[in-house]
Amino acid sequence: MYTHNLIHSKLSWYFMLLTGSLLFISCKKEGPMGPPGTNGNANVHSGTVSLTNTDWKWASSWALITSTGTSTFYATRYAEINTELITQEIADKGSVQVFFKPNNEGWVPFPYILLDVTRNYFFNFMYEYMPGKIRLHYFWSSNIAGAGVPTGLNTYPLPNYTFKYVITAAQ
Repeated sequence: MYTHNLIHSKLSWYFMLLTGSLLFISCKKEGPMGPPGTNGNANVHSGTVSLTNTDWKWASSWALITSTGTSTFYATRYAEINTELITQEIADKGSVQVFFKPNNEGWVPFPYILLDVTRNYFFNFMYEYMPGKIRLHYFWSSNIAGAGVPTGLNTYPLPNYTFKYVITAAQ
């Protein structure tokens, strides 16, 4: 038993001596300053805007060409966010992302599609962008083939929402 404790004590002592030596040897004065780094990312810009029901106009459209000579078309309420940050170059080569807070919590990305509690139709938020502006679209679409959507989109009261846009230039 005594031999085991003696060996254990010696091993512990050597381990502490080795660890202390490594710590002492590795500490050095700070070296010369390196070359300056590259500047940060200057090609991303963002902004936020709050919209009320009166900001949503009637009528625009959201359409998708589904085959040659055929398209699916939805009448929409729309709101425009004017921003000089979207240049022709951004429209051609960059990208724009849109987010909003549907319930005053975290940001949710567009497109945003939510099934109504009746399960008959969807609430849809979409967007498009062009030089100088972002156009947000709000509309309803059917969940069931042949089923209608509610009437009155043109007067439907939209709650206040906050939107965030992120504009990224191509490098």
